Amino acid sequence: MACFTVWDIGACGCSAPSGQIFVEGCYYSAISLGAAGVTVTVNTYPGGMTVASGATDATGTFDFTLPTSGARYTVIVSGARWTTSTTTPVLTAGVQYNCSINANTTYICTFSCGTPLAKTLHCTFANAGPQTFTFSSSTYAWTASFTYLGTAYVINLPYDVNYSSDMSATAGGTAFYPVIDVVGCPTTPGLSGDITCNDPGNVLGNAVITE
Repeated sequence: MACFTVWDIGACGCSAPSGQIFVEGCYYSAISLGAAGVTVTVNTYPGGMTVASGATDATGTFDFTLPTSGARYTVIVSGARWTTSTTTPVLTAGVQYNCSINANTTYICTFSCGTPLAKTLHCTFANAGPQTFTFSSSTYAWTASFTYLGTAYVINLPYDVNYSSDMSATAGGTAFYPVIDVVGCPTTPGLSGDITCNDPGNVLGNAVITE
């Protein structure tokens, strides 16, 4: 028996053709970063019978057994932070297929991380208490504006959360310098404490920024 489909493999003792899909998430400059943990479903086309399904790994890659090399399939990619992507490519064994996925309306891709962040972030300063950072598409930053002990504070978390030098803050209209510390790209869910805001003067107190 010729070995053409996954169902033939047991009968002929052949190796299954390998399929690989790379899901492009957010971008760093012109380099696409993989979308980790999104669901990939591969269906026959036409017909819609599922032949493979699973999640991308940490690099945004999904490896699977390809039933027939050189055939057209429907590839559906979905995730809680993303809009669903549906494409109908011809998949070939040993050849990686690249597809892309976009953040949904409540999340935003940052400059250097593959997974988008929520447009609303939260923190609780040790002294100033709970505050909310809201993303603005005009400034491309998350901003928290609040009054503490009679002084108006504005703290901007930059679009590229991996570079704290872009962060700015004012107290009563005067610049001050809390420190945004990011350990690698924020992880999901809830940032897992990857972003902290440290107030050297200990007026507001330190805080951990979460989703």
